[in-house]
Amino acid sequence: MARVEVTGDDSATQPSWFFGRLRHRERTGDQPPNLFQRMAGVLSTIESHFNSQQPSAVSRPRLSRPCLAKLGRIMENASALTPTQLEELSRNEKICKSRKAETEKVLAVCMRDERECNLEEAAKCYERAVQKYGKESNIGNEALCREAKVYSDIGWQSVSASNGFPVVKMAVPQPGTVEEGTKFIEKAAKMSEEAASVRPDNAVPHLTLALNYGRLAIQADNRTKVQLCNRVHEQAELATKLDPQDDFAHHALGRWNYEVANINQVVRVIVRHFYGGDISGSFENAIYHYEKAVKLNPKKLIHHFELAKSYVQVNQKKRAIKCMKKALTCQCEDINDQLGKLHCTEMLNKYTSKRRLGRLGQKVRLGQLGKKFRLRRKAGLDDLIPLVDAEPDVEI
Repeated sequence: MARVEVTGDDSATQPSWFFGRLRHRERTGDQPPNLFQRMAGVLSTIESHFNSQQPSAVSRPRLSRPCLAKLGRIMENASALTPTQLEELSRNEKICKSRKAETEKVLAVCMRDERECNLEEAAKCYERAVQKYGKESNIGNEALCREAKVYSDIGWQSVSASNGFPVVKMAVPQPGTVEEGTKFIEKAAKMSEEAASVRPDNAVPHLTLALNYGRLAIQADNRTKVQLCNRVHEQAELATKLDPQDDFAHHALGRWNYEVANINQVVRVIVRHFYGGDISGSFENAIYHYEKAVKLNPKKLIHHFELAKSYVQVNQKKRAIKCMKKALTCQCEDINDQLGKLHCTEMLNKYTSKRRLGRLGQKVRLGQLGKKFRLRRKAGLDDLIPLVDAEPDVEI
């Protein structure tokens, strides 16, 4: 037990080691650790303690603890930031938010055409904005990126229709062939590269590049597909660093993790040894980034739907159904939301159909049938056939 020094003031209640630390800090000039440094130290101590224990043959297996190491690294990185750097980070976030608000106000007419799936008119509107404001300005660069996205959506409509996927019938123009769709996506990729070269400090061109590289990878050969997949990851991570509060940056990283996690183990080995691709994605990381995107922009339909798909992959179907229902309450902002709504409706019907109620659903319907039959017997009608004919929707 620590020795207590008795004096006439309030310091009598403090142990001796407390004053020893104070004298040491006064003599050396050290500052007390902040909260992030203390948490990092605690997590590293817990991790080293568990890693030092050897599980016995009769004891239960130890749980994996990669989250402790990851959280410890996050705490160390956060503690390494000085107050000046934190202030600069907060200032950059405010600048990004004001830039987005100003851009959306100027490009409201073009975004309305895109919301109505009139892609041809939306592309012309964005082109006029680029000519008016210039590619170097914030509004002009944003308009150039949105124009590239519109051309990419036009091409993706054609590719989806050729592969048998559902398309938006009210979209203008109507889907063409696969070759025409690929040309539109390649044109969009060149426009995105141009926008990124003019304004490399803007996150939007890198996001548009990640989108176009991902769509081109579907039509490419294996080696080109791996190279484009690596570019998607690089561009998405760069966009996240430039603007950590951009919901589409986290959506892009979530989509990359989801697609990579769907690759089976045999293909992963081939990709790692023959093509040198990055295959470190997982459904857990996809869920993390999708949840971050939902938190940053809860009104975006596609965020909720992609999060639901990731929940299905890890057998969390209740959460997936909740996300799908939430997605169907969101408004569609572009043609991608329209496509997401079609897929979401089909997927929700699959997991909430009456056939999945099983015996419970049959008991409920039979109980209703028996109640109506008893009422008819009291009225003197003992024949069950008219009852069944009168209720053609009864499922037995």
